[in-house]
Amino acid sequence: MSEELTGLRVRDIMTPDPITVTPDTPVTDVARIMMDNGIGSVIVVDKDGNPVGIITEQDLIARVLAVKRHPAEVRAKDVMSSPLIMVDPDMPLKDAAKIMADKGIGHLPVVQGSKLIGILAEHDIVRLAPELIELLYVGSGSARGF
Repeated sequence: MSEELTGLRVRDIMTPDPITVTPDTPVTDVARIMMDNGIGSVIVVDKDGNPVGIITEQDLIARVLAVKRHPAEVRAKDVMSSPLIMVDPDMPLKDAAKIMADKGIGHLPVVQGSKLIGILAEHDIVRLAPELIELLYVGSGSARGF
């Protein structure tokens, strides 16, 4: 692993100020927000702005479409994944990639203290630190694809 890569931290490639929704946001709005912003996930936050869950494209497919729920009647709290696995912005990027691989997840909310400050997506790692691809997809024994 290159010296440059070993020095990378989550904050170096995270997306700052991730898009959030409330637990009561209709799933139709969640899907529209994701589509309009070209993103694969949104963070669900409580009334104080604390992250309480995450909704990914896969959640929408598995928990709404595949089970034939009517999207307009489903709320974010009904399909979000929780509790969240969150990381600190100063965590080494390779450690965050290992968490993603071990847990089989593609997005990690980034918090400083209790404040949501960013999100790290596996596609960011693949794009900006391709040397970690093996860790994400091979090292974990995971058969996940892009």
